[in-house]
Amino acid sequence: MSSPQANNRLTKNLIRTASEFTGVALESYADSRISSFYLNAGIGLEHLLKARLCSISPVLIADPKSFNSILLLAQMPDDEIPPPIFQTISVSEALTRYQTINPSMKPILIDLKQLVSYRNGAAHIGITARGDATSDLINIALLQSCILKELDVARESFYEHFNDLIEDLVDKSSDRVRIATSAAIAAAQAEYRRRYGDSIPSPNLEEALNGTDLEYRYESQPIECPACQCTALLFGTSEAEWSRASGSEDVPRNSNTAVSVFFYADHLECRLCGLSLRGASLPASGIPYEMELSDFDIADFDESDDCAD
Repeated sequence: MSSPQANNRLTKNLIRTASEFTGVALESYADSRISSFYLNAGIGLEHLLKARLCSISPVLIADPKSFNSILLLAQMPDDEIPPPIFQTISVSEALTRYQTINPSMKPILIDLKQLVSYRNGAAHIGITARGDATSDLINIALLQSCILKELDVARESFYEHFNDLIEDLVDKSSDRVRIATSAAIAAAQAEYRRRYGDSIPSPNLEEALNGTDLEYRYESQPIECPACQCTALLFGTSEAEWSRASGSEDVPRNSNTAVSVFFYADHLECRLCGLSLRGASLPASGIPYEMELSDFDIADFDESDDCAD
């Protein structure tokens, strides 16, 4: 998705403050000050998410219940910063909106929604419910690295002297995911042998185990299991992307448009060997987060009144 206003002043200011709060969070992490880590990491993440939304349009960070804030940001020149009294969306809503921009990050975004409660706990009562901040920092680093790339911001300038730490955490995360994925596949292969020995399950058994889930083609896709090579189910969501032919803006989109439908994977289940993978374990096993569907009905995605029944 393009960012036509990536250079507006509000976006730049949010990137700057996101870097500052993230720096304080990393200092707190290094000193084992967990409450301070969650408080500042949450603010840094919120500001960077809002910077990404603002790079598309500042209106995207306005509180939908505050028309004055929406109007202010809609009319604001690119070289100005709004007064601090305008109302914006919450960090939870920023995560939700960013998921629409980049559905492939859904597994990490779901995990990071828990971070909001830890930040609130640190802000309001000075305690958090979690002592292991490393996993949360890894998820923050993975998401922030993705957003920085979208904003064309160098990771070195954002993290400054903490950049080596972030690189190490991201690398360790990849290694940890690969090891955990390999272990899960090996365990599923052992379970498959225990269940079926040297025999091959019949197609009827596969169909019976997968049941009606195969009928929901936009929420699940059959795929070869990386452990037993039988038919597994990949669960997720499907979204359509529309493109009009040149000069056809006023033509109903179902009559003169092209549409592509993409499936965004969330998790995999194999009911023959018991393998279950989600999040970063999917690409680690060779399964992409995103795939283009060839079997779809255009009417299932066209919500306009022009679409014929």
